[in-house]
Parts: sequence; C-alpha cells; structure tokens
Amino acid sequence: MSDPHNFLAAVKSGDVIKAETLIRKNPAWVSVTNQQLGWNDEIDQNSPLHTAARYGHATIVEMMIREGFDVQAMNKNDDWTPLMVAAQYGQVGVIDVLLDHGADLFHCSRNGDTALSIAHEKKNADTAVYLRKKVAQTRSERKTQEKARLDEGQWTLTGHSEVTLVRDIETPEIRQRLTEVFNFENRMQTTIVFKKNGGQLSAFRRYFDEIPDVTELEKAHGQLVALGGKPNSMAIRNSMPARKLRSLDGVDKGM
Repeated sequence: MSDPHNFLAAVKSGDVIKAETLIRKNPAWVSVTNQQLGWNDEIDQNSPLHTAARYGHATIVEMMIREGFDVQAMNKNDDWTPLMVAAQYGQVGVIDVLLDHGADLFHCSRNGDTALSIAHEKKNADTAVYLRKKVAQTRSERKTQEKARLDEGQWTLTGHSEVTLVRDIETPEIRQRLTEVFNFENRMQTTIVFKKNGGQLSAFRRYFDEIPDVTELEKAHGQLVALGGKPNSMAIRNSMPARKLRSLDGVDKGM
C-alpha cells in the first residue's frame, strides 16, 4: 500500500501516530486535494482535512491543523469547508476542534449553505442544536467586542499637551464618527460629531471643570503620558469658572 493510501487508512481509523508520521514524511500533502492523493473513493476536490472531518476523529483533525492543513480550506466545487463536512456527518467533536482553531462558523458556500443549515438539512438534530448555540454565543461575543472597540476608540498624540480620541459609532439608529480633543494646556475639550448618514458636522467646546465625570479626564491624561506627551495632572484638579457649553461658531449652548 502506498503512502497516500496508508494515510487515508490512518485518517479513517483514527491512527494519529501513523498519520502524523506520513504527513511529516510528505509535507506537501498539506496543500493537495483528495484527487491529487489518489483517494478515489473520497470527494476529489475536498482536502484531506475535509475527509478527516467526515470520519470524525478529533485528534486526527487537531494534529493535521497543527501540521499545517488549512482549517478554512474550501472545496473547489462549492466552497464547502471542513466545518461544513463535520456538520453534514454530525461530528460534534470535530466541529469543536475546528472552531477552536478559527474555522468560520458563518462561512457560506456558493449555494448559500452554512454549517448550521447543512446540519438542519441532513437532520442532524443534536449537531444543529449545538451549532445554533455556537452561533448565538459567537454573535454575542462579537457584539461585546465591537462595543468594547467602539468604547475604546483610537487615541493619538496631536500636540505636546493634547490627545485626540476617535470613535466610530455604528448601531441601527446611529452612524457617526466622534472625535474628542483633550488639550491639557488650555484645559479644554473639543468634541466633533460627524453624522455619516446625512453628512452633518457639529463641534462643541467645554472646559475641563464642565466635564461631569473626572475619570474621562484621567483616562485622557493617562493616554497623553503613554503616548509621550507633556503631563499636566494639575489641569484635572484645578477648577475653572463654570461656563456654558460653547459651539465653535461662538453660539452658547445649554448643558
């Protein structure tokens, strides 16, 4: 029996040691198709990792990914990934390994199939329930991460005593870019709001003593120091005469 067929036999039986030995002996296998290996009984345009996902040995799949097989390899016929094959055959253990290594749960084939829709179509009820939970969990995590990204924004040093925070806020109701400039020499914050939907631009200034949450200033000062600006913690502690919020065109705005 040739090396490729020994490899297929190891993948089918779950013989990790044999499969790993053969892969290391033939490193080019990480980028070939079943057809190129002569695996005539398998789908020819699938990768060996697709085939391993079908047979359900999670340890084999994990080893193959570690050895360089592409977790997101797409079948050349319809763009199916190993995750989709695992969903087709109800291989939950393999699904777990693939997701842990970065497989795209939301990838669509050329026909619009996803791993979840395939599990439903094949009536793999337990797999479908598991994938539905994973979809909900992933969406929740992405929403949390996006909120954190938007909350954090991008800080830059824009003067020796000045830092600027730029945040993009994207919700179903709001699409805008918020730019906040903290000048610790003048003890002033400038806020610029650009509404992406209508292209409207507005800008306002206020003195530091008019900012109700001092932690906002402390965070900005921390960024000033971290980015190599000139520290001025007294700008936070020293109060100034209370003033109304001023627009940049000089028209007073109520707080």
